[in-house]
Amino acid sequence: MSKRILALIAVMLIVFLPTNVFADTITAEIDSKQYVAVNTIWDIDFNDSTILNSSPSFIFADANGKQYRHGADYLGAHSGSVNSTITLEENVNAVNRDNGVSVRMEVANSTDQVQWNNLLTSTVGTEKIFAYEFDFCASDFDATTTITPLYYKNSPTTENRIWTNPLTITTSKSATFGGKSVALSENTWYTFTIYNDLSGRKQMCYIDGNLIGEASISSTDTIYGMHKLSMSTRGAPSEVWYDNIKAYELEKLPSIVDATASENYIDVTFSEAIDAQYFISEGKVSNFSALFGEAAVIFNNCENTAQENTVRFFSELTIPTGVKLTLNFIYKGATICADMETSPADTDVYSVYISENDGYYSAECMCNNVNNENKNIIMIMSLINDKNQVVAVGCSGETALVNGGMIFASAYSDEAVSAEVFFLTDWTGVKPFKDVIYLSK
Repeated sequence: MSKRILALIAVMLIVFLPTNVFADTITAEIDSKQYVAVNTIWDIDFNDSTILNSSPSFIFADANGKQYRHGADYLGAHSGSVNSTITLEENVNAVNRDNGVSVRMEVANSTDQVQWNNLLTSTVGTEKIFAYEFDFCASDFDATTTITPLYYKNSPTTENRIWTNPLTITTSKSATFGGKSVALSENTWYTFTIYNDLSGRKQMCYIDGNLIGEASISSTDTIYGMHKLSMSTRGAPSEVWYDNIKAYELEKLPSIVDATASENYIDVTFSEAIDAQYFISEGKVSNFSALFGEAAVIFNNCENTAQENTVRFFSELTIPTGVKLTLNFIYKGATICADMETSPADTDVYSVYISENDGYYSAECMCNNVNNENKNIIMIMSLINDKNQVVAVGCSGETALVNGGMIFASAYSDEAVSAEVFFLTDWTGVKPFKDVIYLSK
């Protein structure tokens, strides 16, 4: 018997704030769509880092002196003169967060600067959203800090790199992006994230998970891919700090938009096309499960249906009717949870029979879809011959579901030739909303 969804509420087990790390999986909500990181280029916390070289060029490396690299890309910084410095220290004055070792950048004078000049990424293509994420803390706001993503047009050459919309940390103690600003405080850590939607030619900047502003990429050039993030502080003696540098690509996270259930399978429709082979691991279904209460529906196979984006999961056992199911879907480390209800089967009586044992009669019925929620009550009346005389009454009361929706009620009498079944809404009116007559001898 087929069962349809009564309610499907898609929720994330991971809390989807813009850039949230959960079990090493980075997820984000952008323009009301869910995304998951599929390619992490940089993820450096600097706690076990060293600096190679000295002013004016600095290269960051691990504790063994090995440069941080991603292919040909590396992590470097630059100072305008030997007087300005870049060091690895603990920011003991920060009031809201202990980040351990961080990158300290000090501008020595009003004509100097310090700059991350080589947060290189060198991606190809525009189908994914690219994100830069970093922690920032200003000991003072005497200088202006400008943080700007760059992309390549046409090809990855110096003359083809294009500067986009900047995030500006101003001397008025604010962060500004896309014409919108938020106030900042000294010695306070903030997490900034800049999303670069190259196909949509749009950028979005967040602070601690809250949107600051959006801006369009106005150029009509063909975009080759991301180039790097430039972070520069200049204009006055000043001290700023960076930590937890991340750069990663995001792709849209499929969600469960619909599901229907039959006796031995569930059809799940996703927002994006997914090959059923994604769910098969070592001959078994993985990355997908369904629970009703603490009991699990075991799936032994799956296949794509004729419907686009729909996967059919086959169950080893009959899927119960009239129950709430929790569907769990794992995609590239991110877990999506969707609640659904299987439709209740039509209220019906499977069988009513009268039996006799040593002159003692019993009448029993087996019914479907009688449960605690609707509080329906089954009553069996044993009748003497053709007279409407009630000799026994039995009811199910509030017995829980048994055997996937079947429930039993019995009545006993010294004599009986027929039985009648009533489904009652309550005892006060004793008015059945449905009754079925069965004759048994």
